[in-house]
Amino acid sequence: MDKKISFAVLKKYLTLITFFFLAVPFLIYFFGWLHWWLAVPMTVICLLPLLWEWKRSNDISVPAHEQEPAAISGWQIVIVCGMTLVLVLISGIGGWGFQNVDWEKHNMMLRDLVEQPWPVMYQYDGMQLPLVYYFAYYLPAALIGKAFGWIAANYALLVESWLGLSLVTLWGVTLIKRSWWKAALFVIFFAGMDVLGFALMAPAVQAFAGETLSIYDFEWWSIGWNYPSFNWVLFWTPNQGFVGWLVMAIILDELFNQERKYTLWYLGLTTFWSPFITVGLIPFVLADWVSEPRTLPVWIRKYGLPNLCGVLLGGLIGFMYLSKFHPLPPEISGEIVSVFFFSLTKNAFEVVLALILLILFWLFETGLYGILTWKLLDKNDRRSRLILATVLIVLAALPFYQYGFYNDLLQKASIPSIFALAIIIGRVVLSKGTMLGKKLALTVLLVIGFMTAFVNIGIQVEGIIKNGALWHLPSSGEVSTLWQLQKKEEENAFNIEGLENIEYNSFVSQYIGSNEAAYFRWFVRK
Repeated sequence: MDKKISFAVLKKYLTLITFFFLAVPFLIYFFGWLHWWLAVPMTVICLLPLLWEWKRSNDISVPAHEQEPAAISGWQIVIVCGMTLVLVLISGIGGWGFQNVDWEKHNMMLRDLVEQPWPVMYQYDGMQLPLVYYFAYYLPAALIGKAFGWIAANYALLVESWLGLSLVTLWGVTLIKRSWWKAALFVIFFAGMDVLGFALMAPAVQAFAGETLSIYDFEWWSIGWNYPSFNWVLFWTPNQGFVGWLVMAIILDELFNQERKYTLWYLGLTTFWSPFITVGLIPFVLADWVSEPRTLPVWIRKYGLPNLCGVLLGGLIGFMYLSKFHPLPPEISGEIVSVFFFSLTKNAFEVVLALILLILFWLFETGLYGILTWKLLDKNDRRSRLILATVLIVLAALPFYQYGFYNDLLQKASIPSIFALAIIIGRVVLSKGTMLGKKLALTVLLVIGFMTAFVNIGIQVEGIIKNGALWHLPSSGEVSTLWQLQKKEEENAFNIEGLENIEYNSFVSQYIGSNEAAYFRWFVRK
């Protein structure tokens, strides 16, 4: 266990395990949902790039010990995995720790995948409505649950999540390439300065609106926008986080090394995990292509086949999502909020206030970090500057458009950019260099940001204490149905000023499609 492992060797294994982690849900889905004549070729399409990478990795000679300095030992990897296990055990995943209100949705999804026949169909007024959602995260655990029951499914989800978080953290260590334990902690605790934003906005909201901002919603201090911290994503939306972090890590590795391999395959894999993550990754792919246009023909010739596999994977999942546009009964079809943010303002005064709030949001969440990091980056480090510029542009643009009642596009599509920002800043802050004043200023801001992670962890610990147990899993019968959650959402949804005429009846429609759509008539087993 004391044997040192170079980052180059570690990266090879991380890449292969990450590919497998992301691809397994596709294989389960193919044989659980599709006709065999489609499932078999889609399995080949899904595995081909993985086999290609395995062969390529075996062809690469391992650097001699003397040629490349060792970076991390086996024991250090075990310690990193132990750190991630502690986080997973308080996250709510599998009933461990404290489950926030979002876990009603996660538990509903997992329970339905475990207990209902595949393909999952919901019954409404004599109609069959198929499950149409990005449920890749739940499928491996659901398969275990099919064989061994609800509790086993939750333990499997815990193990899967522990593996995913360990991969993410080890990727962070590999990409930052500095002190292994500092890099691991940096990734885990990275967050925007939500605490500072909350301290500024709470008195203002109390004074002008007569309302109180709850500390339990402090990451929503800007009242409408939220760039989620690493821990917030783990505790609330792990189904989005793992794919966003892992695929961003692989793309960052390619960007740093100026090589393209399976870029479109990565994007294809994200579609079933989260289409919001796919959207959030596209700007980085485009930025890379625009920065090196002459290499595109070479890339197409060398890696055209595996990337075609990604296009086919993404195309199949996209075809499934299209079934949402097929007509549904009006009482469950819903209307998803989709609007440019400033169209919600009523006059010039509100526009000015919104702009001020938007500037503060961007500065506290990412802007101040990005400005100082830009000044600290080596002027010759074109790749890091390209990544940082893309991050700041994406995170500056997302707030202008709201999609989803709870601004889902902004929350989810920002996950890859925030992870990329953490890696770039980690490489700068943990390196030795000059400009100590600017580095000290950035470090102070980061410490303020890290307080966000401690508040989130504190909320989880408080929930565990209230539950009186570290493991507190609702029984299968206690988990709400899709229709019960729709009723809860209607009762608890807040009003969005400017959209008073839109009732929040779109919850169910987020999870269903039409059985009459071409995808389900042609491809899915009956």
